[in-house]
Amino acid sequence: MTDRRMLKKNFVTAARDPFRVAQVLRIPPIAPTKGTPPPTSNPETLEIGGTDWGPVLTAWLDAYQAAEAGHAVLAYDSQAKLHAHFNKLLDSSEGNLMIPALQSVCRSTHHIAVAADQEATSQDHAKLHNAVTLLQESFSRTINDRKEYHPEAPLSEEGSKKAGVLAIVNELFAIYFRLNTLRLCRNLLRPVETRKLHEQGSMGHLVTYRYYVGRLYLFEDQYQEAEDHLEFAFTMCHKKAVHNKKAILRYLVPVKIFRGRLPSPQLLARYGLEEFVSIVDSIRKGDLRTFNNALIEYQHRFIR
Repeated sequence: MTDRRMLKKNFVTAARDPFRVAQVLRIPPIAPTKGTPPPTSNPETLEIGGTDWGPVLTAWLDAYQAAEAGHAVLAYDSQAKLHAHFNKLLDSSEGNLMIPALQSVCRSTHHIAVAADQEATSQDHAKLHNAVTLLQESFSRTINDRKEYHPEAPLSEEGSKKAGVLAIVNELFAIYFRLNTLRLCRNLLRPVETRKLHEQGSMGHLVTYRYYVGRLYLFEDQYQEAEDHLEFAFTMCHKKAVHNKKAILRYLVPVKIFRGRLPSPQLLARYGLEEFVSIVDSIRKGDLRTFNNALIEYQHRFIR
């Protein structure tokens, strides 16, 4: 387990740099084997630029060491405190210098919540529902910033917090799909698209956004819209991100098949989509028996 004094030193050193503190705030993956639960920190004091970072530092130390010790529930409880304190810091901060750190906090809250529910064998996903509340608060604080957003502008004390909206929305989309509460996605789409925030920003965030929106349209049986969004996501996804491209194709291929456009055998082979090979081949041959057999064989992949 990393020495607490060393962790604190790293945090204090990085805290004045928005990009370095974003890296430091990332909580490591939950260790696969449990060790001795770490002791709870005494309240830390840390003031930067007149802002009290003490509660964030205290919660971060506890979350970090709990994760290293393999205690997901303990890690999440501390991460939730960290996130709540960070939302308050964000609210009182000028400009958008804290956006990279906010994105790290949101990502960690999401992933640790999933691990905590698994550790607790929670059927009601209590931690993940709690994470939704924290991320929704972060979303509210960024989307309602009155400053005009300029996507190409560097982070500054004059910048808009809307720069962080799309990353938070993508984390919430992922959680809503996991919880099967897709109706809540519409609560994010309206304010984002009204402000046209889905048309600007980093390509990584845009690709992820279009992927989830495409899946949402597919769920709603709006196949043209689903294909448009998923096609964008697949085309603009980095060519080396093979895993992500495959994830997109798992939804894009069925849409194209439904709309009468069959994928090539080369495409299916390149991305290891063997579940579609027999289906596509049987459609080309008009072989209903093979088609039905393929659906039965791979139903564990098609029904999720």
